[in-house]
Amino acid sequence: AGWCDLSQLLVLPMAAWVATAVRIPGPSSISRVVVRGVSLDVKRDDQWRLSGDLGAGVSGNKARKFLEFATTAVGDERRLVVSMGGHQSNAMVAIAALCRARNLKSAYLTKPVRVGFEKNPAGNFARGRALGVELVPLGHEEYARCVWDETYRSDVLRDL
Repeated sequence: AGWCDLSQLLVLPMAAWVATAVRIPGPSSISRVVVRGVSLDVKRDDQWRLSGDLGAGVSGNKARKFLEFATTAVGDERRLVVSMGGHQSNAMVAIAALCRARNLKSAYLTKPVRVGFEKNPAGNFARGRALGVELVPLGHEEYARCVWDETYRSDVLRDL
């Protein structure tokens, strides 16, 4: 059971089954809006949605950011996808949904979770758990060290 950090995800050629299972949206539209008399062009990632069986309903900027992952065949040697961030992260939920749609396990190294929150989860913390992500709360120093120390991070991941 290997692990896969999304930043180091092995990119394989797109398989035909993936292309049909994920309908890829076109480019984000641009809308012109006026705010306090200033005309702005707004990139509308909010209209993006990865649909289809393996798109997992991921939408918005996370759909654009994880498009490559959503349309990449992941080899059998990759059973666990690992990422890290805050315990209320939108990215955590998107990764968990995409992994669940592919029967991959996901783990998320998180910053400390406030006392009592694990017993009464809410928000993205609850959504991630419902999607099957293994949340791995780390202390502040452990989390910071995982960011910059690849050897330490590998040791933490080896225990998953």
